[in-house]
Amino acid sequence: MMWLTVAGLALTAVLGAVPIYLSTRPDTPEEHVAACRKAHAAPLERDVPAAAGTWRRLYGDCSWPPVPGAAKDGYFEIKVTTYPIPGAVMADKFTSVQVFKSGCAAYRLWYKFENMGTSFVAEPLLLENDEIVSMYDGSPEQVPFPLTRTVGWQSDGRLVVLTHNRYEVHQVTCVAPA
Repeated sequence: MMWLTVAGLALTAVLGAVPIYLSTRPDTPEEHVAACRKAHAAPLERDVPAAAGTWRRLYGDCSWPPVPGAAKDGYFEIKVTTYPIPGAVMADKFTSVQVFKSGCAAYRLWYKFENMGTSFVAEPLLLENDEIVSMYDGSPEQVPFPLTRTVGWQSDGRLVVLTHNRYEVHQVTCVAPA
């Protein structure tokens, strides 16, 4: 009888361990994203070294299922380099050009406006690589002449956004192309 009790406890312990093991594997999209974020310390946003006169920021996060360009676990990184437009003043429509580089095919991009106590987050833009656009509405634009040697005339597999210093990237994520 003692053996049956001990065996019963052993069997319960072994069977009880199986659901615990299975419950540690991510099953839902939320669990996949949480596991990915834990593995990569995401979401992240930090400044990274850049050439003199430019600013570079790294954004990273997770998605599930993985979007095109993300790692198998759903992690993606986006580098945004900001180039000031030489000679631009605050009254100009654009004061800088931002170049987005990543494995992503498309982005959802939010800009935040801040000026003289006024602050708001603009509606998100859905943009794809190989575009040169305005941050105001996503309409096509041309790279300003003073930056063509630095940024180039074409997007060359990157997203290029003309922006203004009163706006900053609030959030950027990879998304599936439209």
